Amino acid sequence: MAIDEKDRQILRALERDAKLSSQKIADLTGIPITTVHYRVKNLRKTGVIKGQTIKIDYEKIDRGMLIYVTVFLNIERMREKNIIQKDIEKELLKIENIEKCDHIMSTGSFMLQVRVKDQKEYRIVLQRKIHAVDGIRDTQSVITLLESERTQ
Repeated sequence: MAIDEKDRQILRALERDAKLSSQKIADLTGIPITTVHYRVKNLRKTGVIKGQTIKIDYEKIDRGMLIYVTVFLNIERMREKNIIQKDIEKELLKIENIEKCDHIMSTGSFMLQVRVKDQKEYRIVLQRKIHAVDGIRDTQSVITLLESERTQ
């Protein structure tokens, strides 16, 4: 489905606040309310909009530290134990602290998004949980210092 500038304006408004009414989106974008209503309905129907979500203040739930982890696979071990990437992905996503597991084109095979309280908790998650998954050879971590989001 091709989307145009009106669709993009509606999507940007909903990204900022998924609870916005059609009237509020119309007010913000200058697009007539009936057009907004129709387009949101169509964006949902075609799967462009997959649902609604919330924004969490991770500091308040003791998950204020965000780490990106590149996972390097042990191909020999995977062949030996008949493990496929999907098996490793499933095991990683069972770990509560892992929010996301993306397949990447790089020297690693996965990029994880991990949230923890602090370095101590991360060390435990990394050593006892991530490295315990069979087929993982090594990891490389990048700790986020500050998270910023586009506001417009």
